[in-house]
Amino acid sequence: MKRMFWTPLLRYGLWLGTLLSPLTAQATPAPLFDAILPDIQQQLPGDLQMRLPSYLPALSEPLYPSIDVGDTGLMVYLSPDPDCDRGVQPDCLTVGAAAIMHPAAFADWQQRHQDDLTPVELSNSITGRYLTIDYGEGEIRYVAWQQEQTGYVLGAIADGISQDELMRVANSMIESDPLE
Repeated sequence: MKRMFWTPLLRYGLWLGTLLSPLTAQATPAPLFDAILPDIQQQLPGDLQMRLPSYLPALSEPLYPSIDVGDTGLMVYLSPDPDCDRGVQPDCLTVGAAAIMHPAAFADWQQRHQDDLTPVELSNSITGRYLTIDYGEGEIRYVAWQQEQTGYVLGAIADGISQDELMRVANSMIESDPLE
């Protein structure tokens, strides 16, 4: 009799404990980035942390990542062209990018766009900034935030992603472990 009473109670307790306990597993980068992870880890500036999105919206065509490292930080570009490498061909077509920036470069980026930045609430109680810029050939959506002394700027062609989807990608980056 005791066994029958404790077994359902134990099951309920385990189920409730699982439901209420926070998830400890962190998100991992989307598989799209697997090919460039070693390059990022090798070229990552020592004073910056890189987080990649674990979530990307459904894609109608494959995208190919490439990286570029400069004085301001590191950028990961996405292109529909498998031969596009912005580090070698700065004018090749890209549809999105994620940048990590040194604090001074990030502050400069925010200063240049300060009149157009709109505060947005992101994961982990981070307040980011959102803006859309029309470059004449189309609009680019951006969301930017600072996390652990690293400035992040995520951008994508506006025709290819909604503001909500861009925020979802940004939140997946925020919730991801930094690359090691």
